[in-house]
Amino acid sequence: MNTEEGKIKKWKTLESKVVFDSGWYKIIQDKVELPSGKIIDDYFIGDLPSVSMVFPLTKDKKAVFVRQYRHGTKEILLELPAGTYDPKKEKPADVAKRELLEETGYKADDLIYLGRVRNYPSKQTDYIDLHLAIEVENTGVTSIEPTEDIEIVLVPLEKVINLIIEQEIVVGGSIANIFLAHNYLKENNL
Repeated sequence: MNTEEGKIKKWKTLESKVVFDSGWYKIIQDKVELPSGKIIDDYFIGDLPSVSMVFPLTKDKKAVFVRQYRHGTKEILLELPAGTYDPKKEKPADVAKRELLEETGYKADDLIYLGRVRNYPSKQTDYIDLHLAIEVENTGVTSIEPTEDIEIVLVPLEKVINLIIEQEIVVGGSIANIFLAHNYLKENNL
């Protein structure tokens, strides 16, 4: 399916200006013209760094998760290891391997690229690159950042989907990565 075809038309950007820039979070205010001709002069977009994420699986088929506090929602959440990156400076696979090692102490030799999803496309520019790592090994050494307080959680592969159903895992990128990883594992009899 070609998403460029059909009756839907793109908005026309008339003006665009940065109204906030902290170095890692930028807010842009666009003045746009809708296909109907209506003008919206205060459409705000978050220009955030993209994310690389990994579904790590140990030799004994346990998925490696991290539990950590997320201040945006003020919740402690169970999610997959991930980190932001600049696509002009780093490759998504390198970031996923690095974040896995830093956050969990698990090392992945190879990654399988599963695809890319958009996080919140109506208001944000970022995307999430999704990976699978098979037979990750625990080095026992982490390198947690000062803003991180992480608990490592190992979950048997056969119980992971239930954590989504039971609302134990609610982070969209993690859910997408889990389903794509499960699909890959099933299609490849792993």
